[in-house]
Amino acid sequence: MITQTWAIVWDTFRELRSRRLWWLTLGLSLLVVGVFGAIGLGERGLTFLWWELETPFLNKQTVGVRDFYTNIFVQFGVAWWLGWLGLILALMSTASIVPDMVSAGSIELVLSKPIGRWRLLLTKYAGALGFVGVQVLVFAAASILVIGVRGGVWLPGLLIAVPLVVGVFSMLYCVCVLTGLLTRSTLAALVITALFWGFVSLLSTAYTGTEFFREVNALNLESQGRRVERLRAQRAALEESQAPGADGDGPAGQAQLPEETGERWDLGPGEAERLAERLREAEAELARVEENRRLIGRVEWWLRASITALPKTGRAIEMMTGWLESEAQVAQREQRQSEGQDLVGAFDPNRGRPQSPEEEAEERRRERVIEARVVSARREQSAWWVLGTSGAFNAAVLLVACWRFGRRDF
Repeated sequence: MITQTWAIVWDTFRELRSRRLWWLTLGLSLLVVGVFGAIGLGERGLTFLWWELETPFLNKQTVGVRDFYTNIFVQFGVAWWLGWLGLILALMSTASIVPDMVSAGSIELVLSKPIGRWRLLLTKYAGALGFVGVQVLVFAAASILVIGVRGGVWLPGLLIAVPLVVGVFSMLYCVCVLTGLLTRSTLAALVITALFWGFVSLLSTAYTGTEFFREVNALNLESQGRRVERLRAQRAALEESQAPGADGDGPAGQAQLPEETGERWDLGPGEAERLAERLREAEAELARVEENRRLIGRVEWWLRASITALPKTGRAIEMMTGWLESEAQVAQREQRQSEGQDLVGAFDPNRGRPQSPEEEAEERRRERVIEARVVSARREQSAWWVLGTSGAFNAAVLLVACWRFGRRDF
């Protein structure tokens, strides 16, 4: 049985290797690695081959060589090449395996072999995964070699990208196998898989949007809550100053605000009414922000329930890039997040557009705070939820494909 299985896997691999897409994908992977190798980090800035671009913020004094090359590999090699372009080429290379197998004239020869249908289909599936695994292994090994020679650091941990990328590919390829089995068309399998991938990505993007709005609303809620507390403290100080026996001469006196404000407040005519009006507006705004929080929570729950049942390719790629980050990069990201905690009070929903350079800089800092919080929240999501539910979807689709292949008359 092992010999039969291995023979089918090897036959599938040889079939894929004989196609031009194999060499195209391999050549593009090596080209990307070559571009990585051409980029370097000099004493004064970035280098490309024999040219040097002076960048005071990016050189050997400001960034470590290990972090520099790891970041390039993670952000471009994994997130863009392996996570998107490489997956597209892999799907194009392997989409025809099942339609060609079940086409008229081929399926009769295949079924004449003394091997079960389920094992036959799963073996073909494993052969396609092996094809992709070899491509990713070549890319990762070449990247390690180039980074070691060019940067003087050896990063064997980059090999973890091989099983992770193969796993992400498997989440999509199972759909391609099922549609190819049902339609017997390579083009239909590719189109349906691409549409499914787009739908999943769109759903994931919507969920990411709700996470962003959740963090923005949370900061607004904290800011508005502090504003209401401050106005209530001012009202209490005003009432105390106007009480019989209090210091000052009634409304014409002065009330000491709470210590955290550090201000003096002149009590002019009609100030009590204006303060009460501001307090009512602040409480109404706080109620509105609280209602937004509940609405965002409901939308987020439904989106999370929807994507839980589907493969999370984007989340898996993000999780993979997080695992490949060095400890220094993680510490830098967490420090950026912690430095922004004191900006919570700046998230005022009544705040206008920044006008001065200082306000514009503060606005950019607030945006970085939100981004850091969202990224941190996403990377704290359980790997069992991202990979476990995606694996369950993968297994369920493969089970349906095997059941259909086992019962279908050809």
